[in-house]
Amino acid sequence: MPSVDEDSLAEKTDGSPPFTRADTRLSRAPQSVPETTSKNFRIQRFENALNFLSTQTGQIRPKGHSPQVRSSIWLYLFDLATCPEHLERVSSQFSRFVENGRQFRDEHVNAFVRTWFEHKQAQNLGITNLRSNLLATGRCVELRCPELALNVFSNRSAYRMDLTLPATRHLLYALYEERQFSNIVVLVALFPLYNLPALTSDPISCALLLSACLREANSSGSEPALTIAETFLSPFKQLLSQTPPMPIPVDANRFPERRWMKDAMLGILDSLVVQDHEAGWIRDWCYQSDYGLPSNTR
Repeated sequence: MPSVDEDSLAEKTDGSPPFTRADTRLSRAPQSVPETTSKNFRIQRFENALNFLSTQTGQIRPKGHSPQVRSSIWLYLFDLATCPEHLERVSSQFSRFVENGRQFRDEHVNAFVRTWFEHKQAQNLGITNLRSNLLATGRCVELRCPELALNVFSNRSAYRMDLTLPATRHLLYALYEERQFSNIVVLVALFPLYNLPALTSDPISCALLLSACLREANSSGSEPALTIAETFLSPFKQLLSQTPPMPIPVDANRFPERRWMKDAMLGILDSLVVQDHEAGWIRDWCYQSDYGLPSNTR
């Protein structure tokens, strides 16, 4: 039965190099084993690592003594999780880690959000062999992990993990793709709580929100969606006038935020055309960014 080397997960003070995801990635399992065996191997390592973390963070320690567990264990657990229930169990340990005097780094927050996002992205790109890739099998956006991430960040006092702007954009785009308008509104309401830049200063986030609102107003006649859209339309126009074009480079996979911007901008353009609003300023910016415009928006 596979086990976790607790020495590699525990904090060391002898100057040895830190534990990293590469040290324990599941890809170290034999590549010739059947898929079921590989999955079982992953689950067992996950259970062992989570039990170790729970034991360490649950121990009563003298004041000023933090749990002897490396912060990179979170990256390890995110990488091994095979379903939303796994991620939910991991997130239940967040507050205990912080209460013991430790802090999450931006890489932990971004990895937590990406655990489900990157699986969806891999599916869209037609990537099937994910075992030796950061896009590990079992990242389950189809099992509603976006809502799990939103729940964690909506309950700051319970989970003690703070949002970063990159993680927020990831989550915002995932909710946008899933057409979860009400959850998008919940997410953008968290910007002030986490001291994120104002929406009217972040073109990507603002474009995604505006596109979602216009789409919802067009499809359902939602008055709240229309009100939010009207509130942000003028500030976004001003912001866009100060935003350089964002063409999609050849290696587009390295620049996902540019693709998100394109999706949002084309969505805004389409909605404004449907509503018979003046859309020249959107169309011009899209042309400058070399976006292919649908015939009905030209």
